[in-house]
Amino acid sequence: MKVGMIKMKLPKIMADNKKTLAISKSLKISKAQQYTLIEVLIASLILGVGIVLSIWLVKYIIFNNKLSSEYNKTIDAYEKTIINVGACVAGNDKKLSDAELAACNPNETDISSVPDSLRYNVLMNLANNANLESVARKRQSVCYDGKDKIDFSKEYQKATTEKEKEQALAMMSMCSALRVVPDALPGQENPEATVASLNQIFLLSNIEPESLSVKEIDTSDEELLAEADRLSLGIIPVAFEVKSPSGAIQTLLENMEISIRTFNITRATFEWSNGALEVKANANAYFANGLTVRELTKTVYGGDKRTTTGTTTPADSTTTVEGQ
Repeated sequence: MKVGMIKMKLPKIMADNKKTLAISKSLKISKAQQYTLIEVLIASLILGVGIVLSIWLVKYIIFNNKLSSEYNKTIDAYEKTIINVGACVAGNDKKLSDAELAACNPNETDISSVPDSLRYNVLMNLANNANLESVARKRQSVCYDGKDKIDFSKEYQKATTEKEKEQALAMMSMCSALRVVPDALPGQENPEATVASLNQIFLLSNIEPESLSVKEIDTSDEELLAEADRLSLGIIPVAFEVKSPSGAIQTLLENMEISIRTFNITRATFEWSNGALEVKANANAYFANGLTVRELTKTVYGGDKRTTTGTTTPADSTTTVEGQ
C-alpha cells in the first residue's frame, strides 16, 4: 500500500513543480517588464526635461539678444546726442570711446572742433546771422569797446576758465543776433512784458487801444493745450479792444503779423460804428517752458507680447532709451 501511495504522489509533485517554475518565470518576466517600463519612463523624463530646457535656453538666448540690441540702441542714441550737441569731440570713426567720453569736458571743448554740431550752429552761425540781426533790438553800451562791437565769440574761444566761458556766453547772447531769440520767445512767463510788447505794436501802428489786458487760459481748448505741451510752450492769453478807421486796423494787423513776438489771434469780432471799425480780439502769446530731457522706458518681452500664465520665457525686462 505504501508503494502504491508513493507512485500516486509523484505525478502530483511534478505538476506542482511545473506550476512553481511557471509562476517563477512569470514573476521574472513581470519584473523585467517593470524594469523596462521604469527605464523607458526615466528615459522619457530625461528626454522631456532636455527638450524643455533646450527650448527655454533658446528662448533665453533670443531674449538676451533682444535685450542687448535695445541697450545698444540706447547707447548709440546717447552717443549721437552728445556728438550732435557738440559737447564732446568724436574720433575719426565718428564714435566716442569710453576713454574719450571720460576725458571729455563740455566747457573745454573748442567750438571750432565741432563744426556740424548744434553748439556750433548756435554760437557761430546764428550769433552772426544778418537776418536775425536786422530785427534785433539795439545793443547795450556794454557790447561796444568804444565804437567797435566786441566779438564775444572770439572772447569765448580765448577764455581759459569755466567762469570766463560762462560770462562770454552770456555776453554773446546779449550782444549778438542771439538776443532775438528771447525777444521772440521769452524763457519765462511775464504777463507785464507781454502786454508791453503788444502795446508797442499799437504805438507803431499809431493806435491807442480801448482796453488791453491779460486773461485766464482757456482750458477747454484741448487741442491748443496739447500742442503747447508737445512743443514745451507756455501760453499767455491777452485780450484787446480797439476802435479806429479800417486803414489803421489793417496796419495794426500787419504789424502783429510781422512782429517777432508771436500773437496768435484765436477769436475776433469786427463791427462798424460811426464810420470806424471796432475790433474785439483774444490772442495767445507764448513763452518757453523749461526744457528737460525726457527719458523713455521701453519694456522688452521674452516673446512678441506680454504673457500672463504658463510661460517658460525669462522674466521681462526694461531698458531706458533716448529722450528729447
